[in-house]
Amino acid sequence: MAFLLFYLPLFVLVPTLVGLIRFKTLDDGHRLFFYYLVLTSLFQITNIFTIEVTVKTKIHYCCYGVSFILLFQILHHWAISYRWKMIFSIISIICPLIIFTELVIRFQTIKIPSYGMLFISFIFCISALPILVKYFSHGTLVPWEKSIVLILVPLIITFFIGSILQFNYAVVYSPSTHHLFSKAFFIMRFLQLLSYFSFSIAMLWAPRKEIFI
Repeated sequence: MAFLLFYLPLFVLVPTLVGLIRFKTLDDGHRLFFYYLVLTSLFQITNIFTIEVTVKTKIHYCCYGVSFILLFQILHHWAISYRWKMIFSIISIICPLIIFTELVIRFQTIKIPSYGMLFISFIFCISALPILVKYFSHGTLVPWEKSIVLILVPLIITFFIGSILQFNYAVVYSPSTHHLFSKAFFIMRFLQLLSYFSFSIAMLWAPRKEIFI
């Protein structure tokens, strides 16, 4: 079971492969999400096969910084108004700066969790909610709207729960709570697996990019 849990994050390669197959026909928003999946795949592979903790943590910081640029640019494409598009563009610049600044300041003592990452994860969850509300308010969703929902809902859930879990791990972890956190991280792994399944369907349902001749 421990072996399975260790390699479970590599299932992100499944939606990445689906996105690669459909790459030429993906619209701009889903193409950005494909880039996010590629970055996540590279991070998970590096995370498994890189042994040195300091190197692994620095890679973690860098991947998070770039991934939030992509995620907020995705929200920019799916925003409900021009005002929100501007807000997401600004946030996509500010949030990575927070992470990279924290990396420079804590260069010698960097560790996980990064409080900058936790803060930005909550900002993403809050920012994505109005887009979900817009689509759910339509009633019956068409496939391309379902695709957006199948991307945003798992992202919100995993970021929100993961942030709370990481924060509590940093604050209250002790040998006596090790068993509790082991179960929590076990559940988190399977939530990730479900999210990768959701992403795969989302990439299949992604709207086709208009091609003009």
